[in-house]
Amino acid sequence: ERFHPSPGARAAARRDLGVADGEVLIGLVARVDPWKNHAGFLAAAAELRRNGHAPRFLLAGKGASSDNRAFLELVSHHGLTDHVLLLGERTDVPALTAALDIACIVSHGEGFPNAIGEAMASGVPCVVTDVGDCRAIVGEAGVVCASGSGVDIAAAMARLVDAGAEKRAELGRQARARIERHYSLQAVVGQYDALYEELAQNG
Repeated sequence: ERFHPSPGARAAARRDLGVADGEVLIGLVARVDPWKNHAGFLAAAAELRRNGHAPRFLLAGKGASSDNRAFLELVSHHGLTDHVLLLGERTDVPALTAALDIACIVSHGEGFPNAIGEAMASGVPCVVTDVGDCRAIVGEAGVVCASGSGVDIAAAMARLVDAGAEKRAELGRQARARIERHYSLQAVVGQYDALYEELAQNG
């Protein structure tokens, strides 16, 4: 319920961020940690722009800010200073998520990353690495990277950028429906009920 498609929140957040309606905004919401693979994300961003695409990129989470000197140098190293929004820790993640065209979780390892469910519930298609439950969560409503390398992440991003706004919107609707069907509170309670009933019958 907290994360849901909201054209109003999307428009307001993009206006506040200085992102034009027609610009593709790709985001990663996660604390800066080697496991979260920000290095791979930034390498992919640079690769995407070298290949003729012109999206903007949003990074939010602890350490993803301009006062993190080492991280700022990494952004600069990839030539992305003018193309990346570094927002640091934020309390308005639902609005920021609604502002995205593509959400990414490109970690080297995960369990069940909430950020994917939050983005999908917001109607945003995702690019994910094949770790933990990421593939199972996304299903056909997003793109799974061949690996966590910059080249493979860029290829996955490019698929959704090239798909166009209409196709991304359709994938976003599928993503929202998938979360409601499999991962809503009601769905999860139903799964627990079914499990307990099976255990009771077999016990």
